[in-house]
Amino acid sequence: MELTNAQQQALLTRAVDAVKARFDVGPSTDPDEVSRRIEVATLAVTDAVTRGGWLHSQIAILSGVTGLRVIGLISDWSAQAQALGRERHNAKVYADQVREAAAAHARQRVGAQGYGAKSQIAREIGVTRPVVDAWIGQAQGG
Repeated sequence: MELTNAQQQALLTRAVDAVKARFDVGPSTDPDEVSRRIEVATLAVTDAVTRGGWLHSQIAILSGVTGLRVIGLISDWSAQAQALGRERHNAKVYADQVREAAAAHARQRVGAQGYGAKSQIAREIGVTRPVVDAWIGQAQGG
């Protein structure tokens, strides 16, 4: 049975509220209450992801927690695996973006300060000098 937009939105709201409640616990929170919150959040998140079609990342953003915390609340193995696949893809894309930003930074610095700055750039960015050389070589078509 297809859910209406209102029903889908209700599943999202329920999941977000449950995730917020799950992680809003302190050291004095009764362990039984913590267990109940985990159970409620697990059911709500799994329902929102499997029936409502919501992405774990949407729930995470609205809940103010990481995507991995939300993934841990998905009890459907297939849905959890899909979410982990998305996280792996997003991590790779992010790593590629950081690498390209670092390379652009290195190229700009070498352009402004000369080739003598390559060792300093490598130390500051946390890469080896050959990596900086490769980035400079790519910019020169080498």
